[in-house]
Amino acid sequence: RLSQDRPLDALAQAERAKSGSLSNGATPACGPETQCWTRALPTDTSVLYYTQLADRLAVWVITPTGIDSLVLPVPAADLRARVNQYRRALEQRLPDDRLVTLSSSLFDQILLPVYARVRDRATLVVVPDDSLHGVPFAALYDARRRRYVIEDHTVIVSPAFTLFAEHAASGREADSCAD
Repeated sequence: RLSQDRPLDALAQAERAKSGSLSNGATPACGPETQCWTRALPTDTSVLYYTQLADRLAVWVITPTGIDSLVLPVPAADLRARVNQYRRALEQRLPDDRLVTLSSSLFDQILLPVYARVRDRATLVVVPDDSLHGVPFAALYDARRRRYVIEDHTVIVSPAFTLFAEHAASGREADSCAD
């Protein structure tokens, strides 16, 4: 259950569920403390952490400066249908104008409400849930700016924040050893 008055508790609970389902036995990197989540990020990185509920989509925007949360009125069944439609269009290699329309529609539904918070970060990490695992986030199209997400961001998809945080930490350790 997503608690509106305790969004960090809900985020920590979602991460426990995601990291606990991984075969590597990862232990969640963070609980409901903001600093744990934010200090794990390189300065040019933001994370979009999604949790799909039956009648809405919860999104946490995690940046080195803080965490924001938002609940979008996107029912799971509607989103699943839209994602499947886009995936089928890609597989069938439909004309570009049709793909752009479907891609833009998904962008508007799942990225546009939070995009201003991540637009200036070079790296965008997405932790998807449910049908969002099938979304090629880099290929989503912002019709207003006439740009694909990949044109502005390196896009990383991670099954859990914990895995990304571990990878980012090992990369920083390797960089410091090379100095």
